[in-house]
Amino acid sequence: MFYKKTEPQIWSGRKVDPQLDTQYWYQAVEVADLQLPNLTHADIGLLGYAVDEGVRRNQGRPGAAEGPDHIRQQLAKLAYHLREKKIADFGDIRIAQHTMEAAQESFAQGICQLLQQQIFPIGLGGGHDIAYANAKGVLQYLQEKAPQAVLGIINLDAHFDLRPVTHQPNSGTPFNQLLSQYPDQVGYFPIGIQRAANPPMLFELARQWQVPFIAVEACRDDHITGISSLVADFIDQYDYLYLSIDLDGFSSTFAPGVSAPSPMGFSPFFAEAIITAITASKKLISCDLAELNPIFDQDQQTARLVARLINKIADSL
Repeated sequence: MFYKKTEPQIWSGRKVDPQLDTQYWYQAVEVADLQLPNLTHADIGLLGYAVDEGVRRNQGRPGAAEGPDHIRQQLAKLAYHLREKKIADFGDIRIAQHTMEAAQESFAQGICQLLQQQIFPIGLGGGHDIAYANAKGVLQYLQEKAPQAVLGIINLDAHFDLRPVTHQPNSGTPFNQLLSQYPDQVGYFPIGIQRAANPPMLFELARQWQVPFIAVEACRDDHITGISSLVADFIDQYDYLYLSIDLDGFSSTFAPGVSAPSPMGFSPFFAEAIITAITASKKLISCDLAELNPIFDQDQQTARLVARLINKIADSL
């Protein structure tokens, strides 16, 4: 396993009166070791995927490997209102000598390990190749717990990420890989698809796979009720859900620090509404947030957005 435990000093923030209860995330999060046979008791486990080799292979802008620690730094500063929940940080899966596939296997093992101990995983990307690793870990767990279960995948993203694997997998291939390898065990629903970001071949692949999708033009704050209804219809078809959020689905007004920014994406309010619809189902089993690229972030704006989304997910579980 290409693994690194989180440095405790990452979790720091505003000093508070020691007589007060927990006020901020940095006070609440326990730094834990994924390599121990019996993990610390926690309700929610953060696991970093400090890898951007898939982005490089996909001709994107590298830098997402540094994303997990920037997310932690912004989470640490948030006010903590999750009184009944315990959160642990299980460190990062990293990469050595461009062995992205090995890192994905290690991340999948980590996700499965967290689920086996009833810890809800939140993956911190890293490139969107995290999606293949996360879903694979979930499916490994479900093979033991519920072999007949079918996993619904919801992806908030500007891209289908359905590219075929021609030479090596990359950040644009994860959902093609999952649909190819687990045709009877997964269903896929991307939300926020941008026509200018996906060539006709990918729309044709979506048609062949019978993948429903929602174009970004419909992802408006005043359309939330209708979109939430479509999400609910998708959720009804599946036993469990896995949510992946690619930050390039947001307008670059909100998320400039990504590999492929676009001015035409959706808003944080739209994403929060979709998260609410998903978590309300009580079927969500794992999630991740991908493609934070600190090199191109402005005033930590994108990292702050990720932190707020994680806080929303944790509060809604």
